[in-house]
Amino acid sequence: MKIYNISSIIPLKNLKRENDIILRIQDHLTKEFDFKFTIAKSLPYVALLLSKISKKWNAYYNYQLTERIDVQGYETVIYPWLMPPTSNFWINYFLIPLNWIWFHLIVKKKLGNEAKSAELILSQNLIPDAIVAYWLSKRLDKPFIINLRGDSKTIWFRLPILRKIIQSADAIITHSPTNFNKFKNGYNLKLIPHPVDEIFFNTDQKNQKKIQLLSVCRLLDLKNLDWVLGSLAELKRQGYEFEYKIVGDGPEFENLKHLVTKLELNSEVTFMGYLDREAVAERMHEADIFIMPSYPETLGRVFLEAAAASCLIIGHENTGVDGFFKHEKSAFFINRDNITEYLKKALDIKKSPEFDRIVEASFCKVQDLTWSGIGIEYNELYIGSVE
Repeated sequence: MKIYNISSIIPLKNLKRENDIILRIQDHLTKEFDFKFTIAKSLPYVALLLSKISKKWNAYYNYQLTERIDVQGYETVIYPWLMPPTSNFWINYFLIPLNWIWFHLIVKKKLGNEAKSAELILSQNLIPDAIVAYWLSKRLDKPFIINLRGDSKTIWFRLPILRKIIQSADAIITHSPTNFNKFKNGYNLKLIPHPVDEIFFNTDQKNQKKIQLLSVCRLLDLKNLDWVLGSLAELKRQGYEFEYKIVGDGPEFENLKHLVTKLELNSEVTFMGYLDREAVAERMHEADIFIMPSYPETLGRVFLEAAAASCLIIGHENTGVDGFFKHEKSAFFINRDNITEYLKKALDIKKSPEFDRIVEASFCKVQDLTWSGIGIEYNELYIGSVE
């Protein structure tokens, strides 16, 4: 089956680091099933003058000139879209009518040949991917599937243009339990979490002298690692001993490093920087507790990986994997007001049967999220959408 994947979040060189999970899923489906993928990647339209402003806009401009590139073995069409240098939803929404004209003048010519030969069209988010997929689907009478990512808002489903597109989709996939629970009534919505790599699964005993805590994320303000540091400083004053490793890089690095010094946690906290997947798995195998109180959180694949590595999971309530795991049954879900309470509880129960019970429950939830199992779900959904 030929599939046309409309994705604005495919990673490209010289642009911000994007998650490669879409390409990895394509790789698996290509290898295990009879699928052939081509990709359409949108970038903001950049005129020559604008390309002189920054390296990022210059990269956009050069990609537009190239038009067709190879992305990790997949033929990829680059097409321009009228959008601002921001991900602001409302600006992008109100530009849809203008982009409808742009689509008929420019975009459909660039995407038409691959779309005609495809049996199924995928979109990887709402704007612009689902819009382009819908317009192509309507024009060519092809089935299309929407991937619902991000912290999707209920109001988006009520907006005139998006409501029609969402209702017209042959299927909607979400990787987020939060989105699934929010929109499962009234839509052909299927929850398919991201698969967990085999290297993360671990059931060995962890016998370090001090309790090991771990966070793995981009160092962004929304990850709320300052909450973790503040709580750990309070627990240190109460006499608790622990080691906390932070894996990742990002704009909050200097602020967090300064906060560690201010809170006198230099002996307990280690910044590991960016690590590849194998090194992250090793750190998770050593960790007792994985904590990332980010809000909002779409899914947080690292939570699934940490559960596979037999860590006790602590995340923010009402987002991410809250709903996939259950509070105090297979994870702890906290907010700013009670994070210290639940971190203290996690440290207190570390050597008790309750800790082992929670860890085992979360491991059981992810043990079937293997590549083979998730691949079968995608295969059945794609074939069913075409038949």
